[in-house]
Amino acid sequence: MARVSDATKKPDEINPGSRSLSQFVSQSQQKKKAAKGTVVVQIFKERLRLLWSYAGKRYFLYLGLPDSKTNRIVADQKARQIEGGMATGNFDPTLKKYKFEAVSRRSQISAVALFEQFTGSKAKYLATPTLAKYAAIVGYFKQCFGDNPASAIAEVDAEAFTDWLLTQIEPITAKDRLALIKACWQWGIEQDLIESNPWKEMSKRIKPAPKQPPKPFSREEMGAIVHAFRSDRYYHHYADYVEFLFGTGCRTGEAIGLK
Repeated sequence: MARVSDATKKPDEINPGSRSLSQFVSQSQQKKKAAKGTVVVQIFKERLRLLWSYAGKRYFLYLGLPDSKTNRIVADQKARQIEGGMATGNFDPTLKKYKFEAVSRRSQISAVALFEQFTGSKAKYLATPTLAKYAAIVGYFKQCFGDNPASAIAEVDAEAFTDWLLTQIEPITAKDRLALIKACWQWGIEQDLIESNPWKEMSKRIKPAPKQPPKPFSREEMGAIVHAFRSDRYYHHYADYVEFLFGTGCRTGEAIGLK
């Protein structure tokens, strides 16, 4: 079986009890690239990936499989296939021929399910108000994409969704939601659930209107306001305070703090 290492842990953090599944690489081996002509199975974020070098270039293949005894056997078979290709001169640098297990997974997961899985991966780190944003996006996807596969969404579909979203919410809010969708697809690529990200440029298409500078009261307006306070039966005692704010430009909190 191919050597298996945890790419996210130091050697002394690896559970010795798991050595019965396969042999972990030593500390010196972890610091080096995979030996020429060999493929190393790694554990990265609790999932298996392959690492090797060929023709001076380093390659990674994310299998999208959680770490288990059975999946390590699958990963080892894939590693042997790649090693055979390198040894015989039939190596595929595009890696397409080595991704056949992922094809069915990519074709099956819907846009809704992808975002729900993305939300699940973030849930324990997010506050309730932030989770509400993620839930809103799931609702948008159900309305616009239904059960359509995430892999079937092209850039033209993302553009149409962006145009529709702008009819539902304010531009600045839409820009924030599209940034989350982009991050979701990037996560999906890392998990080997999808292959491309059609949302990369969508948030850049939205240009929220610049904030308008505050329009100050005129002298006549300020005089009228102060006069209204002074002549009011119930609020005349605020007149000096209001006149002080107008005359100094002091913030209300700063003015209240003065003694």
